[in-house]
Amino acid sequence: MKLKFDIKQFAISLVISPVVFYIVVGIAKFAISLVISPVVFYIVVGIAKFSGASYRISHGESFIIWLLLAILIKISFINKK
Repeated sequence: MKLKFDIKQFAISLVISPVVFYIVVGIAKFAISLVISPVVFYIVVGIAKFSGASYRISHGESFIIWLLLAILIKISFINKK
């Protein structure tokens, strides 16, 4: 039995299945927001330190803030109609 991979059939199967497309897009947007959220977090903390505030944030607190910022950034990707 010879297996043959056809790129056209693979592309058509991805186009036919919009559920797979939306899952991949959702995961990609969340991954992008996970990368952007620490940048936003450290910008906010840096501005606060520049203003004279001193923060001591534990690893657990920064993890929770990181996830909440990622969710907030992901929600901001949604098109408002």
